[in-house]
Amino acid sequence: MTMLSTATTGFVRTLITRCLKASAAAAIGMVFGLTSAHAQTKLADRSALTDRSSLTASSTALAISANKYTATLLPLDGAYDMNPDGLIVGMADGLPAVYVNGSVRYLDVPRGYTEVVANAVSTDGRIVGYGKSGKDTRGIYWRSYIDPAKDMGAMSNYTMPLAVNQRGIVVGYFKSSDRQLPHAFRWSEATGYKDLNPTGYIVSTAYAISRSGYIAGYSTYGQNEFYASRWYPTEVHGSIARGTGMRVFDDGRVLGTGFQGNSSTQISVIWDLSNTQTPVGPNPVTHTVADINANNRMVGTNTSGQAWTTLNNSAVTYLPVPAGKSGFASRVSTCGAILGGYVTGIGTSQPILWTRMTCDQSTAGKLAP
Repeated sequence: MTMLSTATTGFVRTLITRCLKASAAAAIGMVFGLTSAHAQTKLADRSALTDRSSLTASSTALAISANKYTATLLPLDGAYDMNPDGLIVGMADGLPAVYVNGSVRYLDVPRGYTEVVANAVSTDGRIVGYGKSGKDTRGIYWRSYIDPAKDMGAMSNYTMPLAVNQRGIVVGYFKSSDRQLPHAFRWSEATGYKDLNPTGYIVSTAYAISRSGYIAGYSTYGQNEFYASRWYPTEVHGSIARGTGMRVFDDGRVLGTGFQGNSSTQISVIWDLSNTQTPVGPNPVTHTVADINANNRMVGTNTSGQAWTTLNNSAVTYLPVPAGKSGFASRVSTCGAILGGYVTGIGTSQPILWTRMTCDQSTAGKLAP
């Protein structure tokens, strides 16, 4: 039996956690084959419901942090991504939905599909997700939240889109069964699916794609080591270093988790196109950086289970959650609104949007374009 290194074990644990979250999201979203008409009926029903955000002050008394961040509990079952304009995608009442301009809007559901989830959105509002068609999990694409759903088909029995860019290019992973190892894929309406797994590698996943076409993720080969990966716009694969690439910028830089020297200590880093590694965040070891906006605002979660943010490496602000709860921050808009939540149980969480009265201002020397 092959033994995994400590570093590899850590990454496997991270990947398993991500898969469990995806499975939990799917389990929440039992839509039982609802069509677009059904979704509109649910939308009408929702107007009679009380917005959970109105319960914030009376039920949980969420505080306002030192720099005036206010926490609003979102009326969503799950919130999985937010674009720079603040458009949030996720689920509400077991249906794929967006949260836009303070309201929930339901997405069209392909006829015959169940367990539909919207899990990623591009800068210009294109949305991807997945759902069950018979026994298969297939990709779903929406050009916008008001457009009909498009069945992306499937690369195999299990296809999981994870990101989409402004050109409508979707990336993620696929596998033929629960036991098969995942391969990264690229998809567009014009070209369909393409297997991106590098020659000689046994596992790969694509987590992010930039407007310019750079893709970030990870891959591994026979040594059982996970390597952060960059796919160039030409689709050529490049192995970066031990770690995982989670976000990618238009100039090809990759944000992710690497290692401190030759040790097994994981840190938040950015790799440039020459693969030079630069630690990022207020404490790269204890404060994982999940996202960076165009004005150098970082967000993430620390090892104590606190959601945090900092602008231009200023003092860290810890974002308010109910007492005794573990928080996390995953996305930040250009204005500085932060998407995250707090843990409510095993595999479950309450989505939160943290906002301020003023927007972040553009600065020089930005990390993120």
